[in-house]
Amino acid sequence: MPTITGTLTTTPQQRASVREASNLFHVGDSVKIVDNLTDFNTEDLPGLNEDMIALASRNTTITGINRETGYIMLSNSSYVWSGKWLELITSTTTKENTAKEKQEFKPGDKVIVLTCSANTPEHINQIGEIVKVNSSDYTSINVKLEDKSIFDNCCTATKVILLTPEALAEIKAKEKARIAKEKEEKRLLALAIKKNPFLAYKFGVEIECIMPYSESSFEDQLNSTKWKTSEDGSIDAEDNAGIEVKTNGAVSYSDLQTNIKELCQLMSDNSVYTNSSCGYHVHISNNNFFDNLYIQRLILVWASIEDILLATQPRSRLNNQYCRRYLKKFIDDKTKNTDKMPKGKEKLISKLGSTDRYTALNLSSLKKHGTIEVRLHAGTVNKEKILNWVNLLLSIYEYTDKRYNKNELLELFTTPISQTKIDKVFSMLKLPDELARFYNSRINKFTFAVLEKQQTSASKLMRALPTLKKAEKAYLKTVEKQNLAYSRKETLKNNYRKEYDALLGS
Repeated sequence: MPTITGTLTTTPQQRASVREASNLFHVGDSVKIVDNLTDFNTEDLPGLNEDMIALASRNTTITGINRETGYIMLSNSSYVWSGKWLELITSTTTKENTAKEKQEFKPGDKVIVLTCSANTPEHINQIGEIVKVNSSDYTSINVKLEDKSIFDNCCTATKVILLTPEALAEIKAKEKARIAKEKEEKRLLALAIKKNPFLAYKFGVEIECIMPYSESSFEDQLNSTKWKTSEDGSIDAEDNAGIEVKTNGAVSYSDLQTNIKELCQLMSDNSVYTNSSCGYHVHISNNNFFDNLYIQRLILVWASIEDILLATQPRSRLNNQYCRRYLKKFIDDKTKNTDKMPKGKEKLISKLGSTDRYTALNLSSLKKHGTIEVRLHAGTVNKEKILNWVNLLLSIYEYTDKRYNKNELLELFTTPISQTKIDKVFSMLKLPDELARFYNSRINKFTFAVLEKQQTSASKLMRALPTLKKAEKAYLKTVEKQNLAYSRKETLKNNYRKEYDALLGS
């Protein structure tokens, strides 16, 4: 309901006359202000001015009526009018809606908010109860909403409708039915996820690619509800345009498959291509990702099989500055005792949010996007490569959630890359035969030597860590006695680190 500027004073006789006139009207009536304003009694309608006169003869709608004072608020005016100066054009009053349209509020009345100011859109469709009616000049009301907040002094942008007991019961019944429907939908979704676990995830992809300037209409042809593009300065575009095509918001697994097929066809039609400077990044979200134990497990899974994932990619991804090996961070955190993940969603994303985003496994994305981003894959416009990589990542997340085996992973971590290790990992992840064959065909054995040296160096350091930490602990207790032993262990650790860092640069 609207609030009123200024005050109105009339004699008792005038107030009685105004109240009587107001009974002819109801909220929602279409009315016209009488045009003979020169006959207005300024005592009956004080504050009459040119602005008010300018409203004469215009059609408008009644937005509120104060039956105590007899004054009326109109939709196109911030002034209060007497019903004596209004002409009825069309009445909304019918036998069915009279009770709702009068809006004669009193404390305790049940109402529903239909419109409100742009600053409080969350109040729309909320049910409330009138807690106060300020009727000294007009029906300005305070409403206590179901969420327990107080909606003060409803303004001109606000409309509330009085609810009859029957209408309130109907709304409550619909709300109960809605809750029951949502509960049933969740139950059915849980059953569907049990059959197809991939339904529990949401997806987003970023495809770095090169668009020939002669095909600049490519961006205009994209479905803006599914895709958006931006320039990407990290791409060596070879005198063309380097762009990043990414999903417009999170999508389901089935929608991703459909959208990728459409996109790749459009890319082909417009001669869009990639080179070694392009990358393909996958964002995936799931409720598990905010669990500290799950993240700790995922990190070990990734560190144990990252060499195999790298072997499926071109050599350009091996030491790429935009997708550095996560293994280095894994070792750094272990040696610095910073590998533990805190409990609680806020603490977890706060810790992860400060980490380097340019790693193959980007966990800092959880803070910004609520996703885990994998940046390892080379740029591609091939739908089979794009979708197969998503399926491989999902297999990793599912293993982490349902079949995690620490001893199995520690053994893999210390095992240099080989076809035997590849077969064991693909079996562990339960890759479908077709997917396993696809990635076996893409294994780049020319990278085996570098990957083997990196993994071996990291394994040596991992094996030495218990001894190193034990020596460090003893050193802190008895500095002088253990100083020599600790120094030797530090030298050993540093030697392994130097060897490992040197290999990363190879």
